[in-house]
Amino acid sequence: MLAGGVQDDNVETPFGSVNVDLKHTYGAFLKPKMDLGQNFELFARLGWAKTKIDAGGGSDSESDFAYGVGLQYSFSPKAYVTGGYMNLYDKDGVQVDGWNIGVGYKF
Repeated sequence: MLAGGVQDDNVETPFGSVNVDLKHTYGAFLKPKMDLGQNFELFARLGWAKTKIDAGGGSDSESDFAYGVGLQYSFSPKAYVTGGYMNLYDKDGVQVDGWNIGVGYKF
């Protein structure tokens, strides 16, 4: 999995407001799934992700256990669209999570 941030955030600290921006994250996941019929699948993601965050002019890159759930719809045997929720990082009071959408093609 490879992802980038589409929205930054402002975090209040004792020293004032700090702008936080997700630069990128990548990871490897197991993806158990359940067929719901009518070309739909319910899935979970369990794995490890490395995330780079820029905050207040500096940046940091950390790894953490990551997880999520989602739904996939197949247009054909090879093309699909997917959406769900992922938690990519949660340490030391910093959490990177959110909703995602994607398209895929099976080779």
